[in-house]
Amino acid sequence: MDSFLPKIRKLSAEKPIFWSVLVFVIAAVLVGLLSLLFYGTEFYEKYLLKAQGMLLELLILGAFVYWLNWLGERQRTIKRYLEEIKDYSEWLEPDATYRIVGNIKRLNREGVTQINLEGACLKGAFLWEANLAGANLKGTNLEGALLVKANLRGAILENANLKEASLSKADLTGASLWEAELCDAFLGKANLTEANLRGANLLGTDLLQADLAATELAGAIYNSETNWPKGFNPRITRAVLVENRVTK
Repeated sequence: MDSFLPKIRKLSAEKPIFWSVLVFVIAAVLVGLLSLLFYGTEFYEKYLLKAQGMLLELLILGAFVYWLNWLGERQRTIKRYLEEIKDYSEWLEPDATYRIVGNIKRLNREGVTQINLEGACLKGAFLWEANLAGANLKGTNLEGALLVKANLRGAILENANLKEASLSKADLTGASLWEAELCDAFLGKANLTEANLRGANLLGTDLLQADLAATELAGAIYNSETNWPKGFNPRITRAVLVENRVTK
């Protein structure tokens, strides 16, 4: 008996929801069997009907408590992921980048996209199809990062380093890339509708087939190596043509 009770306490602590459901199911089966055996009798009318009502109340209450527990656990999990990202953002090691990317994917699974990644080192990060809509990536180092098909709608990428990054088919609708470093970046077929690229470095940037509808390019610098969509004239956007490969 002395060894049995600790085991019960351990199991109930590890899987409280499972054991609660198990007890409820056992009770429901017993009440159901007794109801079949004593249906129509005084015992049924006096006790079993009350037991059935009690089980129904417990089921409703249990479902509500489970929902609250799930909601609270989800919020605690999201908070932990965000705190880990904040801690790792101060590191400049490749391992930190790997851990941040892992937490971004976990947050995406929880439906979270507006993540604060300001100033983080994500150099060479693998963020294929990552959802960072509305995320804060101001000053983030994304040099050489793989952001193919990433969702960056409304993201803040001001002063971000996207040199040689791959953003093919990425959705940058309404994103702010003010003074972003996009030298030699690949944005083929990217959606830059209403994006802000004022003052951005577009030297050698590949923008073939990119959607530049209502894109702000005033003050952005480009050169002869910059590939624009067919028929697009950057001069009318007040972008600045430079002849040498200077960086800002």
